[in-house]
Amino acid sequence: MIATKAGLTRNGPDVVDTDSGTRRLGPAAWPPVGRPEYLRQQALMSMRRLGLEQIDLFQLHRVDPKVPPADQVGELRNLQDEGKLVDIGLSQVTVEQLAEARSITRIATVQSRLNVADRGAQDVLDVCGRDGIGFIPWAPMAQGGLDAAQGVLAETAHAHAATVGQVANAWLLAISDVVIPDPWDLVAGAPGGEPSRRRAASERGGGRGADRCCVAPAYGTADPGPELSAAPTH
Repeated sequence: MIATKAGLTRNGPDVVDTDSGTRRLGPAAWPPVGRPEYLRQQALMSMRRLGLEQIDLFQLHRVDPKVPPADQVGELRNLQDEGKLVDIGLSQVTVEQLAEARSITRIATVQSRLNVADRGAQDVLDVCGRDGIGFIPWAPMAQGGLDAAQGVLAETAHAHAATVGQVANAWLLAISDVVIPDPWDLVAGAPGGEPSRRRAASERGGGRGADRCCVAPAYGTADPGPELSAAPTH
């Protein structure tokens, strides 16, 4: 299964040098763009880059506050009605935004930041668990923030001869039946870290959920071609 996203655009470098040292811009470097024509362009570009006639799962990367949600999700539904998308997902949404999107079309998945140290999306996970919506945890190891973990997490890892990442992934799998971890993150939690992530890319490794969600980002700066160039790109 191939999944990808749309709804952000590049707005400069991810990392910049400042007088106080290197600083990561984070979301400031990737503002949301939810105009229907942009989302359609991104879907068509993804299909072309991935060599597909249909994308299994297409997620709205962020809800653009400048565009009515009905226009954003509605355009994805149009693409689905045209046979270009099988399922539609969302990313980093609130419970209210999820409810509004579900009033427009069926939502198959939600991807939000959730890990043992950051449970801010627990309310969204609760809704997903209640209604059978797949939940893909983003930053399951807190973007490296668990590397220096102490206390119960570190003690549990030591007691089971495991890494902190493996324990963090085990916790995610245990909290809800609808959790679908990215297979790259499952392997990245094992000894070896990033090299294991690279192997996962070619092996499609992982555990539970690996057959359902092999994420293939399709962002890029290549010329979209004459059939797409009329749509805004920023």
